Amino acid sequence: MLIELSVKNCFVFNNQIVFSLDPTNKATAIYGPNNAGKTCLIKCIQAMKGILLNQRIEIKSNLFSNDSVCELGITFEYEKNILSFCLLFWTLGVIFFLRMH
Repeated sequence: MLIELSVKNCFVFNNQIVFSLDPTNKATAIYGPNNAGKTCLIKCIQAMKGILLNQRIEIKSNLFSNDSVCELGITFEYEKNILSFCLLFWTLGVIFFLRMH
């Protein structure tokens, strides 16, 4: 179960954003005005899912940043254990994993 996703320098997100879910809720809605980043958040969730499933992903760094490194962080529950990872992804295709705990 996804608990938290953090994103920095990916798609439209320049500064770090954190998307937290309440594990006691059965449903989650993402809403906001046009061009607020809803679709980019979904793309980040899909990218993280692809990484965890060892699939090919497409991720882009922020267009307005000179930094080519995207940061994705995830915290999730798996078999009653809470796992957290931070991933640094160079848009050139190299991934570096940091396990947080």
